[in-house]
Amino acid sequence: MQAPIVFILSWERPLYLWACLDSLRTQTKTACRFVLLDNDSQDPLVHRIIESFEARDLFHKVHRRKENSPHALMEAVR
Repeated sequence: MQAPIVFILSWERPLYLWACLDSLRTQTKTACRFVLLDNDSQDPLVHRIIESFEARDLFHKVHRRKENSPHALMEAVR
């Protein structure tokens, strides 16, 4: 049985993103595959945070979208 997939939708708000990812990294006790969808964040700090958690192998996959869309999550699930 494969580990469940957890989708994380991100857009700007680097402090909230860091808090969310740090909690997932430190508090998740079961095997999960984390998929991050960055919805075209322009803040350079967001990109640094994502890269730092990529370096820690938190993510199964990272999608960096080229536009901010309210449909990003549904598109990724399909």
